[in-house]
Amino acid sequence: MAVCDRLHGGDRSPKARAELRKIVAVVELVSLSEEVKDSFQALTNHLIIRVEREQTEAISLRDESVYRALLGKFRKAIQRDLGITPAAMQDPA
Repeated sequence: MAVCDRLHGGDRSPKARAELRKIVAVVELVSLSEEVKDSFQALTNHLIIRVEREQTEAISLRDESVYRALLGKFRKAIQRDLGITPAAMQDPA
């Protein structure tokens, strides 16, 4: 998620792009969940399109909203895949 935030924030460096490619490979190799893979693909496609169009300088409110929604879907897919429920995330104190 950190590299996604970097790209979303405007980091167009070759290092950030290479890091994203590595993370894509890890998700594809490790996750058996199609939901996780699909949500991650949607997230990375959004980022790649922005980088290719060089739309990384100014982030519109709409784009920020789309990015946060895609990131949230990915996060929830991971939690479901790992069996992390909202109740399990509650602080027992």
